[in-house]
Amino acid sequence: MLIAVAYGKVRPPALTAPVASFTHRASGDAILVLVVVVALLCLAKFGLEDDGAVHAVSGGALFVALGLKLAVAARRRPRKVEQRVRTSTATDRSGSGDA
Repeated sequence: MLIAVAYGKVRPPALTAPVASFTHRASGDAILVLVVVVALLCLAKFGLEDDGAVHAVSGGALFVALGLKLAVAARRRPRKVEQRVRTSTATDRSGSGDA
């Protein structure tokens, strides 16, 4: 929902695009830190036992998928998108936009 506000798809009166974008990114960073901490604690406590091998491999695959998602998102987030968001919000404030 936050990224929809950042891209201008949803326009709640109490939330601006830059604030929504920052909050989206900050919450994603916090989630990543929590996932890494939990993974390290699980490995420290349980290790790579035979019973947990499938669980460990699944967790590793999740990290790979998350890393790929972040890499793709970083490549697809050109400065033009940020500029478009700024321009659309400035246009809406001036009253000459079509929204």
